Amino acid sequence: VSVPARLVLGIYLVVDNLLPFLLADSSGGGVAHGAHIGGFAAGLAVAWVMSRREVTAKPSTYAAVAGTPAPLVDEVPASGPPDMARVAQAYFALPADQTRRALGADESMALGNWLAANGHTDAALVVFRRHLRDYPSGPTAAAAHVGAGLIQFEQLGQVAPAYQHFLDALDLSPDDATSTRARAALAQIAAIQKYNIGRRPS
Repeated sequence: VSVPARLVLGIYLVVDNLLPFLLADSSGGGVAHGAHIGGFAAGLAVAWVMSRREVTAKPSTYAAVAGTPAPLVDEVPASGPPDMARVAQAYFALPADQTRRALGADESMALGNWLAANGHTDAALVVFRRHLRDYPSGPTAAAAHVGAGLIQFEQLGQVAPAYQHFLDALDLSPDDATSTRARAALAQIAAIQKYNIGRRPS
């Protein structure tokens, strides 16, 4: 049975740590439980800081970009394909907080996909993460999870976070194409893990 880690950890924290801590007598029996609760709290704080850095980071490709004379929306024409290189320059010229929903969901995904297809993987990953910040549900969220997961898995070798992205994508009831990509990536991860477990040390 597949159960989300946040649910398992939440139940563990309450049943095995919080309740015994609250019900412990005054002889100091709750110290270990308190230490575990403190560890959980510290872990959450570190995860929050890391997550925020990942979303607010400016990728190295666009590190020198600063200040844009025109609003980002002006770079996306009402008709016809936008010049994605100019959109990317305008997007990363903005402070991270000002990129919140500066692009529509479809335009945001188009930018992330263009960056990934043109070798700007660090920039694409930032765009996908910001897309999930701005549009955490809906038809494009699953595709953003898969986009981020594929970069982390195939380009960066970050299997654990990639795995979670693929699971999150499937939880959002994606379209057939997105579902197929997520399941194929999960199968690859499973095959790698099975191979590593079965390997004999040389």
